[in-house]
Amino acid sequence: MQVLHFTPGCLDPDGFGRKGTVAIMPLAASSGENEIFCLYLAPGGRIAVPPATYAQLYLVVNGRVTGTFDHSLRIEIWAGVGFVLEASESCRLESTAGAVLIAVESVGMTAEPCGLSLPERVRGQLWPHFPSNP
Repeated sequence: MQVLHFTPGCLDPDGFGRKGTVAIMPLAASSGENEIFCLYLAPGGRIAVPPATYAQLYLVVNGRVTGTFDHSLRIEIWAGVGFVLEASESCRLESTAGAVLIAVESVGMTAEPCGLSLPERVRGQLWPHFPSNP
């Protein structure tokens, strides 16, 4: 077993809190078909996600980002929400308050219908409250 630690301080111990900082930390990789990494945006951070060869899944695990897709569509994305970029798609991500995302790049990945965000499915949904995470 190998334990992975991806809190912001381990990404850039000396500068992770500086306004506008963006850091990318690889977490796991396979034989060229999959890569998993953590993307940290400090408050005020922004990054252009270039088109990739493979589909990319982004999951916001903490904080909130605004994604700009197709140069004009802006979507607010918060913890518990993610998106899939098909191969050759790109976007721009920015965060006013800061965010941590987990990203997976993989050959032939598509979103599963049961996970798609539909108004009737997600209306009012919140993360459960656990005593360890007030």
